[in-house]
Amino acid sequence: MSDRMQKILFVDDEQSVLSGIERQLHDEYEVVTASSGPAGLKIIEERGPFAVVVSDMRMPEMDGAQFLASVRMKSPETERVLLTGHADIDAAIAAVNDGQIFRYLVKPCGREVLVEALEAGIERYKSHLADREMAMENQELKTIAMHDALLDMPNKRAFENDMEDIHSEALKNQQAYALALIQLDSFAEYTEFYGAQGGDIVLQAIANYLGITIQPQDLLYRYDNDTFVLVLTDADYAGAHDSVSLIVKEISARNSDSDRGYAGEVTVNGGVAALDLSETEQDWRSILEQAQEALGYAELSG
Repeated sequence: MSDRMQKILFVDDEQSVLSGIERQLHDEYEVVTASSGPAGLKIIEERGPFAVVVSDMRMPEMDGAQFLASVRMKSPETERVLLTGHADIDAAIAAVNDGQIFRYLVKPCGREVLVEALEAGIERYKSHLADREMAMENQELKTIAMHDALLDMPNKRAFENDMEDIHSEALKNQQAYALALIQLDSFAEYTEFYGAQGGDIVLQAIANYLGITIQPQDLLYRYDNDTFVLVLTDADYAGAHDSVSLIVKEISARNSDSDRGYAGEVTVNGGVAALDLSETEQDWRSILEQAQEALGYAELSG
């Protein structure tokens, strides 16, 4: 369908008016008609969307303003035009202001005026669709930017984005949380020995283990090339420390087979810090820094 053959719905309780509109415009638009507001809404559900909907003001069951308000709820992108007589101009102006109707036209309305309104409405409709498509593309790009494709999990950017809400909710509910960093030992040397593919396999194995080990309410992110970050959403420092210690021991034990050579030397270190509800100036970044310091100490101490 060309741009000139956009779908237009006309609603009027006088069949002669609808027949006249069809005769005048069928060469330029895909014209659909309805004889009442309820019938028009049904057509929108069954045959929509429409670029523009034009409605008479005075109709039984549902007047034009009420009908177009319902159209807005069902099809927000559709532009709405109200046809009204001189006696209804005040009501039409109110409908434009209150119902965000695109335009009102006074009857009798000449073909040139009507076509100008339809063309303007179509351009606005196309602009709405373009804006919606762009918003969807931006959201898709944002999702991609916050996702680690290799490990199929959120990444550092997603972590930083989520932490603002997590920290605010924790303060609001007075509920402690903990951050834990899990880092692979000597990962650079491992990938140099086994290659990038070997490193990917180890990362995937550890990610899978962490994913099935943490509690359902906790969150897991790939924080860096060789580091994961856990958000334990309902844990104090002692509980988080115990949980992470078990994780570190289990991962190291799973990779302690000396027959596998260097591959048997995959171990991890962990660093934990938790929100202290008595510290009013503490934010999630300072908690993360404490976890990083703890991780550094664990690396030094072996």
